Amino acid sequence: MLLRRRRSHHSMGRRRRLVAGLMALNAATVAWAADAPEPQLGESLGLRPVAPLVAVAREEGMALNGAVFRTVLTASDHEAEVAVKGSCTLVVETRGKRRLAQWLVEVAALDEDGEGFESSTDQEARLFTSTGREHTFAMTKQPVRLTAFGPVPLAERKLAKLTRDDIPRATVERAVTADFLRLGFAGFTRGWIGMLERGVETAPGLGLRLREPYPEKVTQAVAKIAAEAGWTEVDDRAYAATLPALLEFVGVIMKTPAMAEILAEVVDVPWWSVVKRGGKLPPINIRYRFERIRRVATQTASADARQPQDVYVLPVVLLLDGKPALEVDLFVRRPVGGLALVAGVIGLEARDPRDAQSRVLMRVIGVSDD
Repeated sequence: MLLRRRRSHHSMGRRRRLVAGLMALNAATVAWAADAPEPQLGESLGLRPVAPLVAVAREEGMALNGAVFRTVLTASDHEAEVAVKGSCTLVVETRGKRRLAQWLVEVAALDEDGEGFESSTDQEARLFTSTGREHTFAMTKQPVRLTAFGPVPLAERKLAKLTRDDIPRATVERAVTADFLRLGFAGFTRGWIGMLERGVETAPGLGLRLREPYPEKVTQAVAKIAAEAGWTEVDDRAYAATLPALLEFVGVIMKTPAMAEILAEVVDVPWWSVVKRGGKLPPINIRYRFERIRRVATQTASADARQPQDVYVLPVVLLLDGKPALEVDLFVRRPVGGLALVAGVIGLEARDPRDAQSRVLMRVIGVSDD
C-alpha cells in the first residue's frame, strides 16, 4: 500500500512537538554527512523585509541598522558580560507550496531583576566529547520579550491591499539561558577553518553527548586522531559549546509566537516510523556537516571596531530515526553585543531534505546593544 503524507491538524501538532523536542534533546553529533548542496553566501543574507514590515519596525522603534546592508552591522564590538543586553530585529520568510509570507520578529532583553524573575547560577550543563574530555557550562537565566508581526503575504495583489490593521501582533515574555546564547558558534567554526588551512581534512569520530561519557575504547581512538590533527582543549571546548548554543537558539525561535509552526512546515517526518512506534516520535539527533563548514564573508562591525568579524556557515542536519528530516545552514559570527540574543546567528536557511522548494529563511536586520 502506498502511504501518502497528509498534513492534517493532527499531523501538524506532531510536527510542532517534534521540533519542540529539540529543546530537551539528548543529542550526538558525528563527523559524517550525506551529500547536500554546497552552501553559498546564502539567500538569507540578502533577505529584505517588505515595505509594510519596515513601516511597522519604524513605528515600534525596532533596530533597523542592518536593513540596507547585505549582512548585518552591529552597533559595537564588545563582548557580552554577565547579562545579554539590547535587542535584535529579524525578518523571517517562508517559501514553498503552502505559502509565501514574511514575519517581523524582535528579541529584546529585559531587566534580569524584573518582578517575578529569579536568576540562578547554581546549575551547570555537563557535556562529553568523544575525545574523552568533559566540559561544564553555567546556566544563568534571563528574561526576554519575543514579539512577532505577521504573516504578511508576499503575493503582489494581497500586499497592495494590506493595511496596518491586517498585520497580527503577538508578544510573550520568556526566560532564556543567557550563558548558552553567549557561547555561540564562531569559536568552533574559526578553529575548524584553522585546521583545514593546516591541511587537516576531517576529525573522524568527533562527537558530543549531554548525559554520559563515551566508552574508553572510543575516546582513546578519537583522542589519538584529534591530537595528530592539532585539535586542542580550546578547540574541544568551543566544539562542545555549540550544542547548548544551538539548543538555546532553537529554544528562542520556538518560544517566539508562530515560529514553531513555521519550522514545522519544512520538517520531513518519517510517518511510517511514527506509526510503528504507536504514534511516538522517533529518536532525534543532530549532525554537523563538518566538511562544509567554511568562511563566507568578512564584515566590519563598525567604524571604531577593534577588528573585522568573519561570518561562517555551519550546516546542520536534524535526524529522525537516523534519517535527515531538516537541513539548516546557520550563518554565524561572534555573539557580541545584542547579537548574543540569537547566539551570533545572523542568517538561517532551513529546508525539507525531500523538497528543496520548501524553505524558511531568517536574517537579522538590526541590532541594538542597549
